[in-house]
Amino acid sequence: MDQLKSPLKKKRILEKIISIIQGLGRELQMNADLLNQAHENSLIDKDLGLDSLGRVELISRLERSFKIELADDVFSQAETINDLLNEIVKASPAPDQLLRYHEKIPGKKNTIKRFPPANIETLLNVLEWHHQHNSQKVHLRFYSDQEIEEGITYQHLYHEAQKISSSLQERGLKDKERVSIMLPTCQEYFFSFFGIMMAGGIPVPVYPPTRPGQLQEHLKRHEKIFNNCQTVFMITTREIHRLGHLLKDHVPEMRSIFTPKDLASPRQLKPNKKLSSSDIAFLQYTSGSTGDPKGVTLTHRNILSNIRCIAKAVKITTNDVTISWLPLYHDMGLIGTWLLSFYYGLLVVLMSPMQFLAKPERWLWAFHRFGGTLSASPNFGYELCLKRIKKEYIEGLNLSTWRVALNGSEPVSPSTIKRFSHFFSSYNFSPTAFTPSYGLAENTVGLTFPPHGRGPLLHHIDRNTLMKKGLFKEINQSSSQSMEVISCGNPIIDHQVRIVDPWDHELPSNQVGKIQFKGPSATPGYFNNPEKTKELYRDGWLETGDLGFIHDGEIYITGRMKDIIIKAGRNIAPQELEEMVGNIPQIRKGCVVVFADKDSINATEKLIIVAEIRELTKQEQSTIIKEIQALTVDLLNVGADDILLVPPHTILKTSSGKIRRASCQQLYQMGKLKTNLNKGPFSWHLPKVEVLWKYVIGRIGHILQVTKNWLYLIYIYPLSFLLLPPLALSIIIAPYQKKWFLIQKGVPIFLKLAGISVRINGLDILKKNPGPCVFVANHSSYLDGPVISSVLKRPVTFIAKKELQKNLIIKWILAPLHTLFVDRYNPEKAIQQISFLKNELKEKAISLFFFPEGTFSRVPGLMPFHMGAFHMASELNLPIIPITIHGTRSILREGELAIPRRGTISITIGEPLICKKSKEDLGKDHWSQAVKLKQLARKTILDHCHEPDLAPKGD
Repeated sequence: MDQLKSPLKKKRILEKIISIIQGLGRELQMNADLLNQAHENSLIDKDLGLDSLGRVELISRLERSFKIELADDVFSQAETINDLLNEIVKASPAPDQLLRYHEKIPGKKNTIKRFPPANIETLLNVLEWHHQHNSQKVHLRFYSDQEIEEGITYQHLYHEAQKISSSLQERGLKDKERVSIMLPTCQEYFFSFFGIMMAGGIPVPVYPPTRPGQLQEHLKRHEKIFNNCQTVFMITTREIHRLGHLLKDHVPEMRSIFTPKDLASPRQLKPNKKLSSSDIAFLQYTSGSTGDPKGVTLTHRNILSNIRCIAKAVKITTNDVTISWLPLYHDMGLIGTWLLSFYYGLLVVLMSPMQFLAKPERWLWAFHRFGGTLSASPNFGYELCLKRIKKEYIEGLNLSTWRVALNGSEPVSPSTIKRFSHFFSSYNFSPTAFTPSYGLAENTVGLTFPPHGRGPLLHHIDRNTLMKKGLFKEINQSSSQSMEVISCGNPIIDHQVRIVDPWDHELPSNQVGKIQFKGPSATPGYFNNPEKTKELYRDGWLETGDLGFIHDGEIYITGRMKDIIIKAGRNIAPQELEEMVGNIPQIRKGCVVVFADKDSINATEKLIIVAEIRELTKQEQSTIIKEIQALTVDLLNVGADDILLVPPHTILKTSSGKIRRASCQQLYQMGKLKTNLNKGPFSWHLPKVEVLWKYVIGRIGHILQVTKNWLYLIYIYPLSFLLLPPLALSIIIAPYQKKWFLIQKGVPIFLKLAGISVRINGLDILKKNPGPCVFVANHSSYLDGPVISSVLKRPVTFIAKKELQKNLIIKWILAPLHTLFVDRYNPEKAIQQISFLKNELKEKAISLFFFPEGTFSRVPGLMPFHMGAFHMASELNLPIIPITIHGTRSILREGELAIPRRGTISITIGEPLICKKSKEDLGKDHWSQAVKLKQLARKTILDHCHEPDLAPKGD
């Protein structure tokens, strides 16, 4: 940088820096007044409003403009423009090539021969198991551009954790007391995490400060978390340790603050505490929470359940290698990346978030160098790679080993996924690696995943239909109303997801509503917060706070009920910021709104602040904007992307005085929310009327829909009581052949009157095959039997589970139809029972009807098939006719039988399936033939049922 020190004066360098900042600010649509007043002592965050992603882009542009390479810590350490100037002057010239990245790291052969046993109960048990079986296996490596550290083995992790455990016990840590960890990504983090657990304490991960100048503000922001969890100790850095006295004055329960070094030399090693699966493993506080903190309680059972389910979803193998830059205080980084890999004995290559943000190509080169296979990132991480990585940075890059690229934690952008796949396909990245997922801390981390290896599933849907009616409707991609939505997959094994209306009644497929879930990974509640825990649960189901719909059994996220703003992977609650900004004297109290807007540049969300003020001079307005920005950074550790000062009575409110954030956001997105204080409030009347009118229309539409649903229930109940009992009684007492006549005539009449239409495909197949056969169909609802009976136009013998005999009404109807009740849990006995029908089948040409799943549930999906139907077809040499039923689950769903709905049922009759037998097969065991028939029938039904395959691979 000699050319910058001598011929080029510092003043000219400073002018160029400011010019680059102003250019970036204009692109980000930042406040023009703040940009125009930039000077050498301007604070990058408080005065200019650049958030972490803005800083990343600024550092990149400075490096390119001055042809230098800045140190990684400039990103976090630089406070002012003058700090940037000094760093630029002393920086090294940019390297011509990035050959240092090309070297592949020869790894030792994976010595993991088997995974921990499935009955292992706690994370501490997992560590002890690995210490016993894989003590020399390298588990963690810390990435750098040049040299690679030896890494941390399971033995090293165990012994260092034991030292910290013993030190904490010596200092008086009692069982189940909370210990906060405020450390960056470093080896001491992992030692501390397990050390606390070994000592019987409960770890509480908390995110560390990123800039030295913010230490005091950072600690102040976390006082609520420390008080909520009643932390007694904190393990942190030397810099924060020096300020510990400030924290202890405001956190009564906190007894001591330590650095990892303070705990590294115990007087005597103490034994590990015994833990159970129901014990709290740690508390997970959502990152960036600004309201009353909610510590998600996670037990060892919760965590191990979620880890095992995720592993099945992504098909973990012993040869997988995890690459991660995610922060360890965040659930995706801590559980979804580290603890998942820890449990299965995988090598984890770690870099800090700052290393990634400074040079995102490092993340990709780590796959090349270590043969990485697994990684996860919020959407903005993939977008950052697209924005920042130039082709010259990745010449020779090979991403062929990357098989799972999880995208979650914030809204998934279809555009980002498509552009990332297209750009990096030249570097052997497989688009099928992309795994858009959905999860939340309240379910440990992961809740839904798409089928492994399928890749993203996108749909173009009608925006108007979605927004106005809350319905999924596919539309041509070229339409102006087309919007793209992406599937986040199916619920993980043993977990359920449902969509409900505001009264918690389950909605049918393709309809938008609240997302609720349940399963073994679900939290018992929020720590020390019974009120919020009560709000979380709804009759055994947990609220996600998100909106979405289910289509073909997969979940699609459409928005959030809560007003949380997700910015660069952090959750920001607007209420506290609104209150703080409203305390500024010149701003009207209670007249501040904070909301999100889409950031098309960074594929995340913008933070928008709108505040009402009375008429002020330009200079006064500029001062207020600076004050709001500084307050925002102090409170949230991120700056606002746009701050608008507007006239009184601009911000829309309800009749009770509550701020209507969604309507204000809509005004902003329409471009009708602009600072124009001179014209007064009258100029805002028209847009307010427009938005108010749209709001009224939307509310009327909602009320009409609710009224329509209630009217249907008022109609359907009398209709059912009027028609169904006489029909059932007639079927019971009528002669056998008449029974089927009554079913075939009566059921369609009832369905038509109930507003349920039935579409049948393949009736000609039935006409072409009038002889005896074995019908098999998927099972979704109690409607299936009556609907199928009315469609087949012939008598059949139903094979039903014997449990139905306990229901007298069903037994009275089915028994006269010659239904055979079998024990589905004893296949051999069931086949023997069916075998008694052989002669009758041949003589009377009667067909059998099976629901091979044996039962049904409210969860969409085709369950495993039992073998009885296929064994019988093979033994009697009868054709299998597969029938697919779609729509009955939504009309009469298990668990919601009291709330039937209108809808459309489709019945698809497949071609007969016959396994041709060779002469060698005749007289032999029919099992192999039956298996082939089952596989063929299952494939046919899966092709038409529009639901996921819930059977284990190979069923």
